[in-house]
Amino acid sequence: MQENRMFSDVKQAKRLTPAWLSPFLAVFLLVVGQIIGAIVMSISAALIIAPYYMTHPELPDRLSDSLNLREIFGDYYLLVTLLSFVFIAGLFFLWVKLFEKRPIATLGFYKDNWKKELFKGFGLGILLFSVVMLILILTGSYQLVGTTFTPYAFGFVLLTIPFWLIQGGTEELITRGWLLPVMAEKSNKIIAIVVSSSLFGLLHMFNSGFTMQSLIDLILFGVLETFYIIKTDNLWGAAGIHGAWNFAQGNHLWRSGKR
Repeated sequence: MQENRMFSDVKQAKRLTPAWLSPFLAVFLLVVGQIIGAIVMSISAALIIAPYYMTHPELPDRLSDSLNLREIFGDYYLLVTLLSFVFIAGLFFLWVKLFEKRPIATLGFYKDNWKKELFKGFGLGILLFSVVMLILILTGSYQLVGTTFTPYAFGFVLLTIPFWLIQGGTEELITRGWLLPVMAEKSNKIIAIVVSSSLFGLLHMFNSGFTMQSLIDLILFGVLETFYIIKTDNLWGAAGIHGAWNFAQGNHLWRSGKR
């Protein structure tokens, strides 16, 4: 298997997490990052409603009865949720910088041609998603239905692109930017690919509609992403593919009705 910079540059670390511990550490940092993100979102929501709280005596009752973060942020709840992934990424950056004592770039974020790789990956991700949906439509598994697409909706959908890239890129950072090279260095590449791809699949187990089939599909997607990273010698392209897929799926670019 071709050696790339991410596998060789991990050797720059002064110390690395043991192979058996690294998957658990990945989950731990992910959960802590999510908690921090939730706290920041709650504080932000409190700051948003504070001016109204002082002038609207009925607000405390609404808060206790029905008001939630989704109501407070409205359409931008999605953006805030996706943006909260920066706290997860930040924890991994701190771990790499402070504990492992190696450059952030060794996670696959190399500067050379990074924009080209990101855009190429994004385009490939949209293409892959479109092909899958086309196959489902042609086989009768899905059918297109009408939808209203206003200028505001179109602009908002475009606005979500960088946020989906943050979210998808963070998942790539966790499983293939950090976990994959660390485990490969401490064990071997085959084990690293299997474990990192399996963890990637299991991280989606709380998604609605999660099944054994979707778990297998996610693991296979993780394996393909791994080989794409090895081929491109960076993490940008994989982040682009992942972000594009989530963007297309999350924004329901294909409105369909399942038969």
